This record gives sequence, C-alpha cells and structure tokens, in this order.
Amino acid sequence: MMTHRFLFMATLLLPLSISAASQAQNSNSLQQLLTTQACVRCDLRNVDLHGANLQGFDLQYANLQGANLSGADLRKANLIGTSLRYTDLRRVDFREATFGGNYFSKANLSQANLSGTNLRWSNFVQANLSGADLTGASLQKTDLTQANLTNTNFNGANLSGAKLYQAKLTGSNLTETIMVSTVMPDGSVNRSGVGISIMR
Repeated sequence: MMTHRFLFMATLLLPLSISAASQAQNSNSLQQLLTTQACVRCDLRNVDLHGANLQGFDLQYANLQGANLSGADLRKANLIGTSLRYTDLRRVDFREATFGGNYFSKANLSQANLSGTNLRWSNFVQANLSGADLTGASLQKTDLTQANLTNTNFNGANLSGAKLYQAKLTGSNLTETIMVSTVMPDGSVNRSGVGISIMR
C-alpha cells in the first residue's frame, strides 16, 4: 500500500518539479540575455520583455514562443532562426534586424516596424500584421496564409511567390509592390507582377 501511495505522490509531484526546473532555466537564460546581450539557442518562452531595449542583441535560434516583447527595440538584432510563434510583437521596431527561417505563426505584429527587412521564406500563417510597416521589405516566398494584413503598408515591398491565401488585405497599401506569381487571397495567382494602390 505504501509503495502505491509513494508512486501516486511521485506522479503528482513530477510535473511540478519539471515546471520548476524549466522556470529556473528560463530565468537563467533571461539573466544571460540582459547581462551579455546575447543568448543563442536559449529558452525564453513566455518571458516578459515589453518595452525592452534589445538593439543589436544576438538571439539566434532562441525560443521566444509566447513571450511579450510589445514595444521593444530590436533594431539591428540578430534573429536568425528565432522562434516567434504566438509572441506579442506589437509596435516592435525591427529595422535593420537580421532574419532567416523565422516562424511568426499566430504572432501579434500589429503596428510593428519591419520596413526594409529581409523576411524571405518566413512563416506568418495566421499572424496579425494589421497596421504594420513593411515598406521596401523583401517578402519573397513568405507564407502569409490567413494573416491579418488590414491597413498594412507594403509600399515598394517584394511579395513575389508569397502566399496571401485567405489573408485580410482591407486597406493595405500595395503601391509599387512587386507581386510576381503571388498567390492572392482568393487563391488566384497574380500574373501581372504588380500590386494595386489600396485593397478594399
């Protein structure tokens, strides 16, 4: 009987010990980031860095899933391979940041500044980019399926080969946007190679 009771208690406590260990690792990673301005391949899930100055920080391949970075300054940051799924990225300044193979699926990038950035092959499935600034951005082969692109500024951006299937483009600025073989919200492929001024 005692053996069964011990096993039962151990089963109950195991998730708690794992959670505590995970939180400790998370805290150590955050401390490393703030102290050294670098945290490559770190576990930073669900951390609160809203409004933080992370300009020039090295976050290559870090896991920032579910983190709060709203209003943060990430200019010139190294974000190659960084996971940003479900992350709060509202009003973040990403200008001159380095990207590569990023996942932004279901992230909130409302009013974020991504102007001039290279986001080729990035995944923005079901992400919120409403009001974001993507002027002059390189978005070739980017997956924006079901993304919220309401009032997004794509002026001069390159969306060639990108997927906009079922995306919301109401009020988006596509002036001088390059759209060669771009999959449009209705599933059709844009053969003209150019965008239109404002989507209605």
